[in-house]
Amino acid sequence: MEQYGEAIEDLWSRRNIYEAANRELAELTAEYKSQEIRLEQLLRDIDPAWTQQELLALSISAAERDEVRRISAAFSGYDRRMEALFIEQRGAERSAASAESALRETRRQLREEAERGEETFAIIKPAAPKETAALWNQLQLEIERWREARLSRTQPEAASSSRPVNSRLPRMHSVLLAGMAVMTLLLAAVLFWTATPEAAVISSIMMLLGMGYVYWSGRRGLAVDGVPPQEISAHDRYGTEEINHLYSMLIAAPYAAASSNLGSRRDKTAAMAHDPLTVEAQMRELRSVMEGWQAWRQRLDRLSSDCAAAEEKAALQAAELKTVLQTIQQEEQRYFELERKWESWLMSRALPQKLSPDVMLDVFVQVEQGQELIRQKRSLGLKMDVLLRETEDYVFRCHEIFAVDSEGDLNDSKSLTVAELGNLHSRWKQYQEDMRQRKVLAERIAELRKEAAAINEETDELQQRKAGLLAQSQSPDEESFLRMGAASKRREELIRIIRHHEITMFSGWNDAGRGQLEHLLELTDAAELEALCNQKEESASTEARLRDELQERRGRLLQERESLESLGNQDSALQQLEELRSALRELVSQYAVRSMASEFIKRTRRLYEEEKQPQVLQLASRYFSILTGGLYSRIVMRMGDQSLLAERPEGELIESSRLSRGTAEQLYLAMRLGLIQSMPHAKGLPLLLDDLFVNFDGERLGHALRLISELSRTRQVVMMTCHRHVAEQTQAQIPGAQLISLQS
Repeated sequence: MEQYGEAIEDLWSRRNIYEAANRELAELTAEYKSQEIRLEQLLRDIDPAWTQQELLALSISAAERDEVRRISAAFSGYDRRMEALFIEQRGAERSAASAESALRETRRQLREEAERGEETFAIIKPAAPKETAALWNQLQLEIERWREARLSRTQPEAASSSRPVNSRLPRMHSVLLAGMAVMTLLLAAVLFWTATPEAAVISSIMMLLGMGYVYWSGRRGLAVDGVPPQEISAHDRYGTEEINHLYSMLIAAPYAAASSNLGSRRDKTAAMAHDPLTVEAQMRELRSVMEGWQAWRQRLDRLSSDCAAAEEKAALQAAELKTVLQTIQQEEQRYFELERKWESWLMSRALPQKLSPDVMLDVFVQVEQGQELIRQKRSLGLKMDVLLRETEDYVFRCHEIFAVDSEGDLNDSKSLTVAELGNLHSRWKQYQEDMRQRKVLAERIAELRKEAAAINEETDELQQRKAGLLAQSQSPDEESFLRMGAASKRREELIRIIRHHEITMFSGWNDAGRGQLEHLLELTDAAELEALCNQKEESASTEARLRDELQERRGRLLQERESLESLGNQDSALQQLEELRSALRELVSQYAVRSMASEFIKRTRRLYEEEKQPQVLQLASRYFSILTGGLYSRIVMRMGDQSLLAERPEGELIESSRLSRGTAEQLYLAMRLGLIQSMPHAKGLPLLLDDLFVNFDGERLGHALRLISELSRTRQVVMMTCHRHVAEQTQAQIPGAQLISLQS
């Protein structure tokens, strides 16, 4: 056992290392299996037919990544362009359909208006619109000439007086005048009854004017009817014939209604010459018809122009739709070319044809992960081999010791190695403990032997001393010697008690008093001493009562003396009160002066902070107001501790330590920008910003970019960031910003 003791100790000291190696080996084995499972999953995700050799054979370079990104961007651009083109196509189709619908509607309106006009103005002979308008103008001109001729014609007085004239109005005019008179009276009465006299007066005047016109028309008809047809002048016949000719050229069957009672054209002319009112009535009807015809022609022209505009718009929309379709075909052709390029790229690298560029970027990541897993597996394999060799060496050394141990259980199982080694180490420790105890017992035996020799020597010496004491005390034996010793101790104790009582009785007494007391004790017995003691106690109690009374009287006298002293000190107390009041007035005066001084100092400090701030704080206050969107108006520096305060528009001051992190960073950014802008030697130098907006939300970032845009007008600003949303919002808010992407 002693031969292998050091080896056992060494193995036992390395037991923790062996167990840690076993645990690490188990962990590495589990991790190795886990990585194998992950690697198999990655290979299945990429392509079920892929192996580790194909995974390692695929090289991933930055150029290939860039190429795949470009192809992916091209596909994404195609999708975006096609989506925009499809939207544009749908818009163009809707616009074309709307234009076609508007064209059909305009054509329908034009057709309906033409049919309605042809039906309404069928009395007008069909001709060109310009010819019809020229005939109408010529007819109007002839009518005016005819009117002028009739007005300028005069009749001889004699002929008019000799010709018998019928003074009675025609029956129609008489009935009409009578009806109008009745209506005038009734209408005036009704309007007066409804309390509207103004309306009654106006309506009566209008009715009277109408009656006058009817009467004048009737009289004029009588005058015309009284003229014989032979007196119509040749000029009148010519004017009437010209009017009839133009009328017949303009209107189909112009006198269809009137010709049933007249036989010839001469009769018609005579009738028109006899009845100018009929001519005027016909002209009024014709004028109304022609005005309607002219309005209809204007509507027709407007609808024609609208139809032409609709046709032009429909043609433009059709051309736009055709352009969009051609663009879509071109984009599809580019897509086919890009798809062939991508398929050739996949084929050149023996990759599955079903992969897309976006998926290929993920495959790159998975390939890198798989290659990294393979490298980790190899590293884990090397570590496992080293640990396996160490554990096997440890087990081999343990088995060497177990082989020579007669009590050991030889077993090749590694799980029993540590337990068997523990048993062996326990037996080795027990052997060491037994050896140590054996050595200790041997040392103790030697010490006991030395103690026994010393005790024997001391026993001999004590025997000699005992014999000497017995001889000195002349005692026959040891028991007599012990009784003599006990009596001697009792005597010493009694002497000590007597001395104690003497000290108690005679302490503080002089020799004379001590002699008297001893004499009294010798002459009197105990009863007399008791009586004397009681007598002395009664006299002592009487004296005690007397002393208490005197003490009470003394207290009352002292109290009276204190009251008298207090009455005597009242004047001094009043004097002290006046002195204290004077001191208080002085303190109040000092307080007023110091309070006013403090207020003046505060106002001066406020004025300095408001009006005498340095340029840095003024610029920083402006920038801080822009960064916070007006939530804070300026930055104030406290004069005492030089700390920064943020002031709200309503005047509230907030310490910088109480601000949120984003607002505090806005304040410090404003201070730095104000310091930069106030440096005269830094004017025009570029401003470098390295990812300052990490803790800014969207609103704060927008305010900051607005300030950066303002600063970029006077100096170049270079802003670096690793956040995509910052770059996108910068480009959206600062159109002139140039984006430079750095690829790792």
